[in-house]
Amino acid sequence: MRLPRIVGVLFFLSQAAIGGCQELAGILHADTTLTAELSPWMITADIIVPEGVTLEIEPGCALYFHDGAGIQIQSGGRIVARGEKENRILLTRRPDSSDHWCGIEFDDTMEENILSYADIYYGDEEGQIIDVHRSRVVLDHLAWNSTNRTIIELYHPSAIIQHCVFPAVDEVEIVHGEYLQDEEYLILIGNTFGSPLGYNDVIDFTDCKRPGPILEVYNNIFLGGSDDGLDLDGTDAHIEGNIFMNFHKRLEGSSTSNAIATGLRNGKTSDIMVVRNIFYDNDHAVLLKEDCSMQAENNTFVKSDSGVINFSEWPDRDVDPGKSGSFIGNIFWNYKQAFGNQFSQPGKPDPVITFSHGIIDATHHELGVHNIDQDPQFMDENGDFHLRSMSPAIGAGPNGLDIGAYVPAGASISGEPADTTQQTNATLTISGPGIVSYQFVINDLNGEWSEERSIAIQPSIKLENLQRGQSYTVYVKGKSAVRWQENPDYAASKTWFIAEPATFINSTVSSRLGSHRLYDAHPNPFNDSTVIQFDLVAEEKATVEIFDALGRRAGLLRNEILPAGSYTLPLNAQGWPSGVYYYRLIAGNFNQCKRLILVR
Repeated sequence: MRLPRIVGVLFFLSQAAIGGCQELAGILHADTTLTAELSPWMITADIIVPEGVTLEIEPGCALYFHDGAGIQIQSGGRIVARGEKENRILLTRRPDSSDHWCGIEFDDTMEENILSYADIYYGDEEGQIIDVHRSRVVLDHLAWNSTNRTIIELYHPSAIIQHCVFPAVDEVEIVHGEYLQDEEYLILIGNTFGSPLGYNDVIDFTDCKRPGPILEVYNNIFLGGSDDGLDLDGTDAHIEGNIFMNFHKRLEGSSTSNAIATGLRNGKTSDIMVVRNIFYDNDHAVLLKEDCSMQAENNTFVKSDSGVINFSEWPDRDVDPGKSGSFIGNIFWNYKQAFGNQFSQPGKPDPVITFSHGIIDATHHELGVHNIDQDPQFMDENGDFHLRSMSPAIGAGPNGLDIGAYVPAGASISGEPADTTQQTNATLTISGPGIVSYQFVINDLNGEWSEERSIAIQPSIKLENLQRGQSYTVYVKGKSAVRWQENPDYAASKTWFIAEPATFINSTVSSRLGSHRLYDAHPNPFNDSTVIQFDLVAEEKATVEIFDALGRRAGLLRNEILPAGSYTLPLNAQGWPSGVYYYRLIAGNFNQCKRLILVR
């Protein structure tokens, strides 16, 4: 009979007589692969992966665990379990049993551990299903059954948790963890979180503070709960692109229910960046207490039953108020109260609140500038918060963006010149939701990028002494509090062309010309520069364009109303590749094209 594909001599493996399963337990002494061909695998006791050993689990494998068994990845050990979308890995208890196995433990291993496309059922014998202790791990496209145990416990993690589906849990938090420092990280991307059935948070993470690493939460869906979605005490965080809904207090107690809550821990406050999120049907979107602060940019807050932002839990709880909230480009709509505890309890300082370029009721417009008190005109107020074409929020946000959550991530650019200009200087304004610094490059993404610039210190790019006869596009990559924007999502300015001054020859156009006229360029063929001449017999909007042999526009020399007369336009093609080009004059009903040949 064919044996499993395993390197080395393993005393812990045997052919099981029951059901034809392969039995596996004990310490792995060599790299080990569990194949789908010999699946299912019966795990009769702990599998221990020690230093220098890799356990690989193939797509389509099923592992059945006895009661009390589990997987332990020790310091220097590694697990690679890469299932596939249509061929997932199954980790579960023995068929027809009521076993609860001990889950997976990562203990001080900084190897590249990965679990992907796997279903993990009944691994809740311990206090958690997956325990990450000072370890590096990627958890990708995982699913679990409902449980009364924490699903993931984290301590000093270096972890990416992405595209997982977390079930509802009973009387516990779904994810719990603490501490980030040095090169550690915790990044949550694209997950869906069910609702805890008791008075528990969805995610509780504490103690990570700038200038060290901070919690990063991107594009997740939080389906609700009775306590908090993110409970962040002493935790700085970047929270972007998420949906938070249905957080309502359903049990008695002095605390409140919030999509995001902050607080003090070990003398550390929480300072959070909240960007491009949707908050819908919650008691409070955010609780800012105990000297914590928030910067909120381009979020949409709809249907808050209490206060959209609560700066304390007074009078139910005597805790210090939050320090500040800065709101730029946000929509507050259909709420009972914009700011709970806006004016603090006796003897405490009021939080500092600013609100600009947003939609909020007029009584709060004095908190900033360029605010609107109008219906944002959502596509659907009960779920689709994209803006209708006539929404007053369109283009009314910072740097010409829309107000609300549905704006592009990363840097934004405004202030470009007209499509065609004779100005050789330009000033572009750089902004973007959550962006704190940026770099830019002109025309060529592979060119030399500028030094990093702070938006607070240098919010504009000033370009001087630009060349006539050239087109310009500026590319910008923005940096949030934690990471750089990546290509292909760099911001790109509108392209503009700096025209050579048109030489007005004379205002007397021969009366024998029945229409406008486009002359042959001279010289032609040419090297780097040539001259294009045309006549207008009447005042007309004249457009002179250059195209390459594939019909792509290479330049726009003129696009404006000109009086009748004769004109010459210099064309500078320095830097253009050799080949055939075409130039065209459009003026009223006149449309003529001629050929150019560029020779190096």
